Amino acid sequence: MPTFNNLKELEKHLNEKIAKSLKNEVAKATVKTMQEEIKETVYNVYEPKVYHRHYYQGGLLDPDNIEVEVTGDNSISVENIRHDGEREVAYIVETGDGYYSGAPSVLTNGRRFTASTRKRLIKEDILRKAMKDGLNRQGIDTR
Repeated sequence: MPTFNNLKELEKHLNEKIAKSLKNEVAKATVKTMQEEIKETVYNVYEPKVYHRHYYQGGLLDPDNIEVEVTGDNSISVENIRHDGEREVAYIVETGDGYYSGAPSVLTNGRRFTASTRKRLIKEDILRKAMKDGLNRQGIDTR
């Protein structure tokens, strides 16, 4: 571990390590958790009759559709950005707004995978564990 001449240098060093952990381990753990919640709260509760799901190939589960951004305050923002042309699929699935007239209530009531992801991340302490793994990987002992 490097040496520091003052607390500002130490703080800068730790913030850099935290940002790397957020971008890597924490982001990956969040995406994985969101994918699991999408399977559980979206895909497992309804089998479509009219359309074909895309799953990992452009669908809600596709990591390219789960946008993770590290913000300036050592936090991350996570959003599923799945679109079908102009239709915001993730929003429609979450809220139930935008389905066809007469659609089953399991659709029109919304399937709130973002909220269930957030609850699970907190309940299972996934973010802290991922941050700890990331810092350890970078040589910071978090025992």
